[in-house]
Amino acid sequence: MRLAQQALFLNGASMEGTKINLWKNATKDGKGYLTGPMSRVSRLIIVENDKKENPQDPDFFAYIVPNRGVGQGASHIEGLQSE
Repeated sequence: MRLAQQALFLNGASMEGTKINLWKNATKDGKGYLTGPMSRVSRLIIVENDKKENPQDPDFFAYIVPNRGVGQGASHIEGLQSE
C-alpha cells in the first residue's frame, strides 16, 4: 500500500505530512479503536485512554505494532488494552 504525501491545514497553517488511512474496529468486549497500515511491516493502532483521571492525562494512546498481515489489527489490541 502506498502512503500519500499531502499538505495538512491546521489552524490555517500548511504543513507536509504522511496520510495514514484508519479504520474503526472493536475489541471482543466492544471497546472501539482505530487502526491502519504504516508500511508492509507495521501498523498504527489508536485506543482511547479509558483510565483517564485528570484533564492533563492523554485522551488517546497511539501504538506502532508489527503487521501480522491478517485483518485490521484486532489481534494486537487485546494486549494493548491492559496497560
